[in-house]
Amino acid sequence: MKYDRLAKSYLGAAAEKYESDRSRLSKWKAEQQVVERLLAGFPRGSTVIDIPVGTGRFIPAYAALGMRATGMDISPDMTAIAARKAEKLGLNMPLHICGIRRIEAISNSFSIGVCICFLNWVDTDGVREALKELVRVTSGHLIVGIRHYAPLEELNFVKLEELGQFFLQMAVRLYKAFNRTGLRVHEKSAIHQIFAEKNLRVVEQVRVVPRKYGTDYYIYMLEKRQ
Repeated sequence: MKYDRLAKSYLGAAAEKYESDRSRLSKWKAEQQVVERLLAGFPRGSTVIDIPVGTGRFIPAYAALGMRATGMDISPDMTAIAARKAEKLGLNMPLHICGIRRIEAISNSFSIGVCICFLNWVDTDGVREALKELVRVTSGHLIVGIRHYAPLEELNFVKLEELGQFFLQMAVRLYKAFNRTGLRVHEKSAIHQIFAEKNLRVVEQVRVVPRKYGTDYYIYMLEKRQ
């Protein structure tokens, strides 16, 4: 999906309904639990950039953990919802309308970067571009969510279930080859290569939901090598 189209996707009613439409989903709940657990491992007072912040789903966690968070999003309507949430919780959280390709912050401004529900909207070059900016503004760790194809060497074709995953993955690949406007599924090797290029070390990787259609959705904790 192109950035300009993505920027127009979450305005008005789409922004207002965003969280209520998703918060009951098992994937959303699993994401929430993993991110909150990872955040809880950092000291109180840690500085966080959450981009795209969306409606501020992690704002309650930032408030509870005593973190100094800043949110950025390209959608003014999503940002406005996040601002109301922060105000209700008494959290002094700066919120800015800003895209991830050019984050309006000086280098190493934050100790932690959080980027959930974005990297599968862009192609591999888009992932590289986003991580470049996140690495620039973050001094310590990144928490990112991304879906990629399960490497074929990880599938045990003796097992009927995993053989089925192989055929499902082939079907997804074929569909994505003809439909270039929706969510992207990345190659795991390409994603890990980008991590290496950006001097990011994988500290932890958590498969958020069971393998589906021969793809895996992971939340990664990454450490910036100095």
